[in-house]
Amino acid sequence: MHTMHRNTWHRMTARACALLAALFVALTCAMAASGAAQAAAPADPAAFPPAPEGAQARNAAAVSPGISPAARRTYHANPGDPWDCPLGNLCAAVWDNTTGNWKAFDLYTCHRYALSHWEGYGEYKNNQTGNVTSFFYGQYLEEKARFTPDYPAKHGVDWSPIWHIRNC
Repeated sequence: MHTMHRNTWHRMTARACALLAALFVALTCAMAASGAAQAAAPADPAAFPPAPEGAQARNAAAVSPGISPAARRTYHANPGDPWDCPLGNLCAAVWDNTTGNWKAFDLYTCHRYALSHWEGYGEYKNNQTGNVTSFFYGQYLEEKARFTPDYPAKHGVDWSPIWHIRNC
């Protein structure tokens, strides 16, 4: 039977302990970082939300989200920027991978708007007036959601199954 030299055994044990200690420190740091991210302050309803999880800063192969007919106002905003939804508008925000920030659309004129390249998490605010009902529709114009004005509340939405917005 092979007998290991005592110094070799101590060196291997020391290396194993050092490796385990480094692994422990790395796991502890990773868990602390994820805990800090989860403990973030609640979202400000008057501000754009943080970037969606897994969002890339910029992707040259991506296509910017679009809408047809054109929105009354379209602009880009960074996470945390103030988000004002003017009176009479249904306002929607979708992450734009071409710019690495939010692309916002203020919908005022009554239409069924066709969405292009709206993917993943986003939000909307409804600051329309009167007793108007708005709708989100899928690819085949099947109703996905209906809602009435409740500004200043903002609502999260998965834009991936939404192909059309009717704001009246």
